[in-house]
Parts: sequence; C-alpha cells; structure tokens
Amino acid sequence: MPLPEAETIADAVDAMEADNDTVCGVFTLRGERGPEPALVFHDNTVRSDGPTRAELFEHCRMLRTEFGVSYRLVDSSTYRSEVDDD
Repeated sequence: MPLPEAETIADAVDAMEADNDTVCGVFTLRGERGPEPALVFHDNTVRSDGPTRAELFEHCRMLRTEFGVSYRLVDSSTYRSEVDDD
C-alpha cells in the first residue's frame, strides 16, 4: 500500500487545525512483512514554529523506549526508496 498523497495529508492537517489541534509533524504507521512496522515521518511537514524534525524523532524514540512498542522509525523519502527497491 502506498504512502498517502501530499494532498491527503494537507487536507487532514487543515481539518485538524480547523478543530484547534496543533499539528507539529505527520507520521504514518505502516505494516511490514518483517517483525516490526515502520513509523514513517512525512518530510516537509514540520512547522517552523514547532519542534524540529530531530526533536520529533527523539520524542518517538522516547515513546518506543517508555512503552516498549517495537517499530522502525524512517522518513518518507527513505521509506519510498525501500519500497521501490522491493
């Protein structure tokens, strides 16, 4: 299954912001054939007034460690190239 299109992501972010939700970055949880799903960070979704990409990744790592959830953390360009290689 492909990653969501940029327009789909933008529409979802607009709807969340219209409901007064603050969106700092966009991730998609993808099922994988291997033992771990991938939490895919969508490039170019970080707001200039929000946390940096590195801070978002670090927060996800902390959540994984804190709650014992197993997943791979990748950015969308890396994930797309992995899927294209299959």
